[in-house]
Amino acid sequence: MESEATESSPPATGRARSDRWLALGNLAASWSCQIIGIAGSFIVTPALIFGLGEAQYGAWLLVNSFITHLRTLDLGMSEGTLKFTAGALAREDAEGLRRIHSSSLVMFAGAASLALRLRTMVQEHPVALPAALVAYSVSIGVAARPPDPTIDFSIESLMLAADGALYRAKGQGRNRVLLAGQS
Repeated sequence: MESEATESSPPATGRARSDRWLALGNLAASWSCQIIGIAGSFIVTPALIFGLGEAQYGAWLLVNSFITHLRTLDLGMSEGTLKFTAGALAREDAEGLRRIHSSSLVMFAGAASLALRLRTMVQEHPVALPAALVAYSVSIGVAARPPDPTIDFSIESLMLAADGALYRAKGQGRNRVLLAGQS
């Protein structure tokens, strides 16, 4: 009688256990942030209603909802660009890096175009409140990673560039979209 060889799974290594604890820790941290955010809203909401009044609070909610929806337009492009850029840099793949950045530039240019259109739409459609007609304006700063892989780049520098473009837009009379490096 022949016996068949069976493979048994190897015992869990220290690394596998460590990865499980790391995943559980990340999950706990994520849930904690959600719980703190929800609890904070129970404190902040009454204070905002009291400070702003119901009509202005409604306008504040409208603007914040609009901003939240704008964040979804990224569609993971920022994170994808960072991930694939890191991979291309690790492989020292200059051509792959150029392709990644070209694709990202096109996507972010489309986002900038959409930002300009949204800015115009907000300007052209004031919000009717019981007490008055309220006109809003939107200023947006846009920054993209330079396509040249030799230029030093960090997320912090990108955020600072977008922030600088936003403040320049506000300084030039508000209600505009400026690209980083544009005056």
